[in-house]
Amino acid sequence: QRYLPPHLDESSHSFIIALNSEFKGGGTYIHELERVLSPTVGGMVSFEGGSLLHSGDPVVSGIRYCIVAFCYIDNVREQTAKTAEVEKDNNTNAPFSFGFQFG
Repeated sequence: QRYLPPHLDESSHSFIIALNSEFKGGGTYIHELERVLSPTVGGMVSFEGGSLLHSGDPVVSGIRYCIVAFCYIDNVREQTAKTAEVEKDNNTNAPFSFGFQFG
């Protein structure tokens, strides 16, 4: 991909790790800052992808290699803790208890 239009990610945090420098252009344009962020090789750009409008600045020559990763925060921690307490109350002899919720 040579370009990404302005967007928000579905993640809570987004990470871009630069793997090379043999290209022109490229980088992550942060609209609020009105500038392109281009880390050095091995460097990383990290931001709140779901709330910060950003785009991929066009690569005009060469090939830009990067690793893009996303983190998601699951908001069921409180419910999981409640499930764990119920399990603990039901199994007082158990050395530990835990709970999972999917959905």
